[in-house]
Amino acid sequence: TDNEIDLLRHFVLSVESNSRTKELRRNLIAAILAYGCNIGPKEMSDSLEGVSVWEIEGAFDRYLTEDNLKAATIEVINAISRMELVHVWGDGKRSSSDGVVFALPLRVLQSEQSTRLRERGIVFYPTLSDQHSILFQQIIPVRLREALYALDALLQHDTELDPRMNISDMHGATELIMAAGKMLGFELCPR
Repeated sequence: TDNEIDLLRHFVLSVESNSRTKELRRNLIAAILAYGCNIGPKEMSDSLEGVSVWEIEGAFDRYLTEDNLKAATIEVINAISRMELVHVWGDGKRSSSDGVVFALPLRVLQSEQSTRLRERGIVFYPTLSDQHSILFQQIIPVRLREALYALDALLQHDTELDPRMNISDMHGATELIMAAGKMLGFELCPR
């Protein structure tokens, strides 16, 4: 896919774009896979011949910034939305959101005490398009309703898709948020 959409261009500095070496390309792909698949640089290095853990960690530290990852993710979502097959599932005008609560027994900066979990936790709140790609994702506090974050994905996804309707469970909708969405031209639909 990098050959088709030139995904790695989002990770290199403009000065380096003309002098991108095979090693840099290899290290970037290894770092993206290591962290994206949650296997880590050591295991990735062990599975590849001639790539050290330091090269993978160096590529991650230097090139895989939050802005670069966001730009690359948007590029992938846009490329997926242009494929003929995904239009069988939807036209990109609808999305759905649902939070997943994770217990975090350790003190992590974003974790909070959860009455539901009876321990510390966070909520991972992804929004999926009707074409089955993740439009937006965020970590939110367990003590707040998901509805407070329901409009974020519709307003901040930055992709070519234009979802106008978001379907969520009752945690993702309140009358106030639904009214605010309506004023912005979105329809929030609790299921």
